[in-house]
Amino acid sequence: MKTIGLSDLTSVNAEDIDGTRNTGATDNSSYGFTAQLVHLDSFNGWENEFIIGIGADKAKIDFASDSEFAILHNDTIDDNRSVSGIGFFDYESMVRTKNRYITLLFILVNSIKLDNGLALNIAGRYNKSRIE
Repeated sequence: MKTIGLSDLTSVNAEDIDGTRNTGATDNSSYGFTAQLVHLDSFNGWENEFIIGIGADKAKIDFASDSEFAILHNDTIDDNRSVSGIGFFDYESMVRTKNRYITLLFILVNSIKLDNGLALNIAGRYNKSRIE
């Protein structure tokens, strides 16, 4: 790939370069897990369910984008308005990112069965995330 700035294109007539061919690609993969331990008990005559859990999520997201200088086919009514790249890419608009993401989590849930078919749920979750 030949990279160059628009002002550095000297071998091509600037009036001919009237388009760009923009491309981009994203690659994403992720996975995770959770595990829970459930304890059933009675608390002061109330049915009680206590849950403790842990988990983790991990992701990798890569992104790339390029702008190639091009000639726009738009001179006559019959042209299809497509572009033909000239083999030179604008270094000022080139994008490359590699992102790594991890989240660790901790879960606490307590459910108390009340009278009349009602239950009281109390839950908490703690996340710690890191993005590179």
